[in-house]
Amino acid sequence: MPAFDFRTVPHIHAGPGSTAQLARIAAPLIGGRARIFIVTDKGVRSFGLLDAAVEGLQAAGLSVGINDSVVPDPPEDMVLAVVEEARKFGAELVIGFGGGSSMDTAKLVALLLGTDQPLAEMYGVDQVKGTRLPLILIPTTAGTGSEVTPISVVTVGETSKMGVNDPALYADMAVLDAELTCNPFPMLKFPLQPAEILPVLSQSQPSTCSYAALATTWLMNSISDYWPKCREMTL
Repeated sequence: MPAFDFRTVPHIHAGPGSTAQLARIAAPLIGGRARIFIVTDKGVRSFGLLDAAVEGLQAAGLSVGINDSVVPDPPEDMVLAVVEEARKFGAELVIGFGGGSSMDTAKLVALLLGTDQPLAEMYGVDQVKGTRLPLILIPTTAGTGSEVTPISVVTVGETSKMGVNDPALYADMAVLDAELTCNPFPMLKFPLQPAEILPVLSQSQPSTCSYAALATTWLMNSISDYWPKCREMTL
């Protein structure tokens, strides 16, 4: 087997209902920090997906600021505007809550609050020269995987895409809450049946198939227990 490196975030917590217990789960990371800034989008916020996390954090005595201005393919100007709002709030820890765009934005917000380096100098691979604020990422989709990557992509100008790829963008923690991805929107019908969930095994590196096989085994062992609850949430 050829040599390879595998890197990801240092702490992944997975479990249905985890966001309601976020203050407890993230307590070691939060420490004495009292001002938590959440980056999300209007859809996630309007559907109430943030509510349990925010209520739990506030019940723990923490001040919570929320910016829900994230849009797909986040523009550079929008990212910088969110940074300024977070700075005025006095953010001490950043949470990215939503899809890939929200998490990508949160990564850069945490980074730009921790360093004086301009965003324009960070584009590329291993160009970051500073530290960042503590960062938690919570996905509400199962598509992008941004919660476990060190990459953030933004739109510069009208259509140009630029990326920051640096280990500094690995979050301190990713929280995976299955209840956020079970289609909790009552006006939509859940499109998948268990038999339609098929693993896609890539040969891109030696570790991929073994991780995919293990994940598929866990999925099929648990889906019979959790599937009825997912179905009930969509009826």
